[in-house]
Amino acid sequence: MALIKRLPMSDVLNERMYGGFKFHRSNMNEHSVPFPPKYYQKTPISVDTEDQKPFVLIILLKNLSNMIVDISNPWHAVPAGENAPEVVNSIIEIPQNTRAKYELDKDSGLLRLDRVLYSAVYYPANYGFIPRTYCDDKDPLDIVVLCKIDVVPLCLIEAKVIGAMRMLDGGEMDDKIIAVAQNDMSVNHIEDVDELPPHFLRELKNFFEDYKKLEKKEVKVEEFQNKKTAYEIIDQAIYDYQELVKNARHI
Repeated sequence: MALIKRLPMSDVLNERMYGGFKFHRSNMNEHSVPFPPKYYQKTPISVDTEDQKPFVLIILLKNLSNMIVDISNPWHAVPAGENAPEVVNSIIEIPQNTRAKYELDKDSGLLRLDRVLYSAVYYPANYGFIPRTYCDDKDPLDIVVLCKIDVVPLCLIEAKVIGAMRMLDGGEMDDKIIAVAQNDMSVNHIEDVDELPPHFLRELKNFFEDYKKLEKKEVKVEEFQNKKTAYEIIDQAIYDYQELVKNARHI
């Protein structure tokens, strides 16, 4: 079992650096919670405290090296989904029909405005990521979720995977999973990307090829892939996240 600790806010402000914390011995109470056993050994780690309020809850994990996962950060707090890769949890960062490029800040877990898109284009669908995944671009796996409504940022949606869009962003592989909102009856009947209107697929491709042009960045979109390929991409991203958690010193 992993350990949940109560870390005073003063310690967070004084000790946190690049996502890591400094720990000392203490008689602080510990409470165990379920967590995949491959990520830790059952070794207590203690924290010095002077005050008890306010506090931040963190999970302390120990494997080959001491590791920390901030459970307030949606990337680490939310599982990829019980039925992944067929149906995944998706955390929406950007609602459809906006030019705002919102991103989850990986250190704080807050949503930040990365930029307003340079080009006069708007996101054609709700856009976010699959939690507890990791990709070559050092970010969680991106997901485009089709839904009848504009979804508010940081909303958690069950998404049925129907395909993938493979693309190169600045020469780096940057896959996008395509899914439909599981609880939206207007789209959840769609089973594969081939069932989407051809014009929408052209819109989606055109958006990602054009939205960085005024930033003088090149994006190349390859052909759309079916859901079988999407499942493989998701499984790999989940595995890569597990390896990241296992080997990284601080998360």
